[in-house]
Amino acid sequence: MADHNQDGILLVDLDGRLLVNLNDANWWSGWLMTVRGIVSRFDRSFVLKLTGHGDADMINVHDEDGRAVLPESVIEKRPLSEGIRHTMRIVGATSFIPFSSLHRYQRTDSIWAQEHAVRVDEYPSGPPNGEEPAQGPFSLFVRYCCWTDTFEEIRPPPNAPILYEPEEFGDRWSDEIDADDVRDAAAYFQAIEHLADAWDLINLRVGGRDHAVDIGGGGHEHGLTFETPRGSLMTAIRGRVFDDLIIGNYMRTTIHGPLPRRGLYPDFSPYVAKYADNGGARTKAELKAYRAAYRRRAPLEFLILYQAHRGKNLPRPDSAVYHTLKRGISWGQGRRP
Repeated sequence: MADHNQDGILLVDLDGRLLVNLNDANWWSGWLMTVRGIVSRFDRSFVLKLTGHGDADMINVHDEDGRAVLPESVIEKRPLSEGIRHTMRIVGATSFIPFSSLHRYQRTDSIWAQEHAVRVDEYPSGPPNGEEPAQGPFSLFVRYCCWTDTFEEIRPPPNAPILYEPEEFGDRWSDEIDADDVRDAAAYFQAIEHLADAWDLINLRVGGRDHAVDIGGGGHEHGLTFETPRGSLMTAIRGRVFDDLIIGNYMRTTIHGPLPRRGLYPDFSPYVAKYADNGGARTKAELKAYRAAYRRRAPLEFLILYQAHRGKNLPRPDSAVYHTLKRGISWGQGRRP
C-alpha cells in the first residue's frame, strides 16, 4: 500500500500469521482503517516499524546564528516503549518488531549524528508481545516459528564500527559547482511551485561559495541554505532523490528568517522529496490531481492525513543574512535590490 506521503506498507500472510511492515509510515498514513480491519482477522500479528528519536530525518538544521535546531524528539529522547505501545494500540497488533532502527552513521562528516541514534539497550525488556514470560524472552534479535508459535532468542555479534571518508563516495567538499549545475538546480527547485508560497530563495553553498536561487517567492522573509558537497548535491537533483540527501545528515541546512516548528516541515521536505520526486507532482495542478487520487482511495483517512500536515510557521526576528542573499539575487537579475 502506497500512502499520500509516499511511504509504503506491506502486509504478508505467513501461514496464518500476519506481518505488518509499516516501514516509516505514520499511523495516520492513509490506510489506518484498512490495516486495522485486516489485523483484526488474525490471532497473531507482528508490526514492523521504524523506531527512534528523529535522526532518521534531517536533524542537521541551524538558525542564522549557527545554533542547532534539533527536533523535540531528539532533545527529549522519550522512552521507546511509549512509541511501541502506541503503535501496537493503534494498529491492533499482538507483537512488535523494531525495524530499520539500528542504523549507523559511517561517513566522517555525518558521524556526529550517531549520538542521536538508537542504542540497543534502549529497547524495553520482556516478552515480544507483553504477555507472560512463558512466551519467550524479548530481544531485538529473535527467531520465530509459525508452526509452534515459539520464540528463540539469537545473539549476533555487533558489527565493528567502520568510518568512510566522503571522497570514497565522490564527495569532495572543496569542489565547486559550475554554471550548468546552477542552471539544473534552479530548474529543479523552480519547478516545484509550492516552494514559492513559503520561501523566497534557496541558497546552495558548495565549495565555500554561495549560489542563491530565486524560486519566485516574495515577502515571506524566509530562505534556506544547503551546504553540501557537489557530488551528492547534483546526484540528488538530477536523479530527483533529494530525500536521500536530506536524511544523510552530512548536508548542513540553515534556515533564514522565521523558524518552522518542524525544521523543513511542512513546506519543504514533503513537497520536494515526497510529492515531487516520488509522486511526480510538481505544479499546483499536478498536486491537486495527486491529492484527489489519494482522497478517492481512502476519504476519511486522507482527511486525517491532510489535517495532520497543516502546520504553520512560528514568527522569528527579521534576518540580515536573508536580505543579503535576496539583494544578491536582485542584483544578478538586473533588478533594484
